[in-house]
Amino acid sequence: MALQTYVNGQLGASLGSPLAAAVVNNTIAVLLLTGFALATGGLARALRRLRDPDRGGRLRPWHLLAGVNGGLFLAAGAEAAVTIGVAVFSVALIFGQLFGGLISDRFGISPAGVRPVTAPRLVGVALGLAAVTIAGAGSGGELQPWLIAATIAIGGATGIQQAAMGHVTAATGEPAVAASINACAGIAVVVAIELAISASGGLPALDPGATAPPEWLGGVLAALILATMATVVRQLGLLVLALALVTGQAAGSLAVDLVAPVGTAVTAATVAGVVLTVAAMAVTVAGSRAPRRARPAQTGAE
Repeated sequence: MALQTYVNGQLGASLGSPLAAAVVNNTIAVLLLTGFALATGGLARALRRLRDPDRGGRLRPWHLLAGVNGGLFLAAGAEAAVTIGVAVFSVALIFGQLFGGLISDRFGISPAGVRPVTAPRLVGVALGLAAVTIAGAGSGGELQPWLIAATIAIGGATGIQQAAMGHVTAATGEPAVAASINACAGIAVVVAIELAISASGGLPALDPGATAPPEWLGGVLAALILATMATVVRQLGLLVLALALVTGQAAGSLAVDLVAPVGTAVTAATVAGVVLTVAAMAVTVAGSRAPRRARPAQTGAE
């Protein structure tokens, strides 16, 4: 995810539009996921499962539409990564994911069911907030708290997106189909925003020839990320899934900012924020082993 954020930021800069980069990213992801589902027979199996009330679950509108947050994440990430740096962006996103996962698990919106709020979980989220504050304060440039706050909000909404993919996967039995539906919703919202900006005359002319081939790899990464999340959220729950993503995001984003920095430079405070984020993961995992109440299985007869 850290590498995807970096690649999307570069593509957005080359095209002159973070929104255009988000459209390209999601379109490539949809093509790859749909092609995989067709080639492996997954799409046909999913349709048969949905038609069988004894096998498939019931899909609700929010299960199909929650992917709009993925489009917002890509658009915001392409802008924020260049402005505040990949590491600060990722730490803010991580805190949003931790807090959103905590609340979402408490109310059991994912197929994993209700998972209670425990003291270690609360301590982990508090450490995540401290990480955001330290990393943001030491970012070495203009703090731009509104951009950090928006990133936190998008991170929190990511839990709903992941829960929706889990429900679609449970209903269809096909993670690739669930991920493709999710990416389609992301395309819809980003295209709508881009058309609105274009109508107001605010969208710059796009120049695909100004891009480098590696900048188009974001869609491949998006397909892998979405399919993985759709597969594991049902087993892990939202908070643990967010924590599983934390280590890779924190370490990966720091590595990206060290090897190919964008925006502000890496400082000691940025490193401290990443370390605190990993500490938040460790503490919260300890509180995620409490017994949970599983949600009743949904059937088509409901």
